[in-house]
Amino acid sequence: MNKVRKQRKLQRREKAGWKRPKRNRENKAPTKYGGTYVDGAITSNAKKEAGTLWIEVRWLDKKGRVVAHDLQDVSHLAPGETLPFRGHTDTSPEIVRYEVTIKSVYH
Repeated sequence: MNKVRKQRKLQRREKAGWKRPKRNRENKAPTKYGGTYVDGAITSNAKKEAGTLWIEVRWLDKKGRVVAHDLQDVSHLAPGETLPFRGHTDTSPEIVRYEVTIKSVYH
């Protein structure tokens, strides 16, 4: 991607309210302080083991628009087994509710 296209993409994101993550000077990795979490558990009622499940958490504003989302994977879920998951997003004042859905299951 050339420099002009990158700049335009960044301008569109910033216009939509997106902000660059803060950087830690030591390891240059993005750092997150605070945030909104959804902790949950999924139980299998299938007859065979699921290899990988993708769980999507979507955070919504008061008008029902998606303001953030997160994908989490759960691996090797056996029949009758319950495993935890956690969805995370940066703090957002417009979040009023959330939805959790299973995006896909691979055996």
